[in-house]
Amino acid sequence: FEILADGRQLRIHSAKVKDRGRYTCSSRNRAGEDSTDFNLNVWVPPKIDNQGINHNPKVIVNSSITIDCPASGTPPPQITWYKDSQPIDIIGNRHLSVVSQGTQLVVQSASLEDTGRYTCVARNEAGEIDENFELDVQVPPSIPDFGIILNPKAVENDSVTLDCPALGHPLPEIVWLQNGQELDLEDNPHVMIQDKGRRLVFNEAQVSDAGTYTCVASNEAGTNEKNYDLDVWVPPTIDESNVVYNPKVIKDRHVILECPVSGNPVPEVQWLFNGAPVQNTDRVKVVKNDLQLEISRAQVVDTARYSCIATNEAGELRRNFQLEVLGESSFCFLTYI
Repeated sequence: FEILADGRQLRIHSAKVKDRGRYTCSSRNRAGEDSTDFNLNVWVPPKIDNQGINHNPKVIVNSSITIDCPASGTPPPQITWYKDSQPIDIIGNRHLSVVSQGTQLVVQSASLEDTGRYTCVARNEAGEIDENFELDVQVPPSIPDFGIILNPKAVENDSVTLDCPALGHPLPEIVWLQNGQELDLEDNPHVMIQDKGRRLVFNEAQVSDAGTYTCVASNEAGTNEKNYDLDVWVPPTIDESNVVYNPKVIKDRHVILECPVSGNPVPEVQWLFNGAPVQNTDRVKVVKNDLQLEISRAQVVDTARYSCIATNEAGELRRNFQLEVLGESSFCFLTYI
């Protein structure tokens, strides 16, 4: 405090809130005395306590969030909220509201449209201040079923792609699992991940690639996953190690034509007799899951070309057998004396 002008002035240096109050100036002389009162109010410009406030709040879509702007001052400041530089109309707005004398903005059931910059402006007679907040509304990952194949099939050595069009905000990161374990690309050089994980490409698919693959999509808002059951088809093949394509049998003896085919799916097998489907009889029967043609008491009329045709979704295989039934004359010898 400093008294100036022969007591006619009271100067307060660096006024503080504690200096506010009633001040009385009294004067007297021989003729009497008089006094007057002064009510001093010390204004404090608004300030915002930045300690502990989040300038980059995040909220999951359809959830609620409160943005804090702890402004203070003397007199208490009036607070106005803006979104992307435009004043927010609070009146009648069920989606946005302010509480705690305007120091808190509440966003109910946040949507993607609520993403943006929010500004809190605090004003009083001593000045104004503002603070910005970047609100990010996050969306948990989702993987739509539309347009994707959950049970893909591939022929061995052909290419196949598993699509995982994961959506979300922020853009989800994707990890692929094979039968519950993270896919090791080093052990599978023919497998590639493209489009930031949204495509799993098999070049020259192998039988060992068959199994369950899981696309796991994750971001800050959550995790989602989708399973794919990959089946690798194998065209029919035949184990020829013990196959006889030109068998001979003595009349009235027993003979079996073998066609040991395999594949995935298991091939369907059809037998032909000189180009026509074999009809089961009491002597001629297709047995062992159609992998064998059994002829009992073979007759000369059984001499023919037999065909084994194996078919599945991956292809077809045909093998021909030329059966010769040897009659009695084949074993007759003339002896000259």
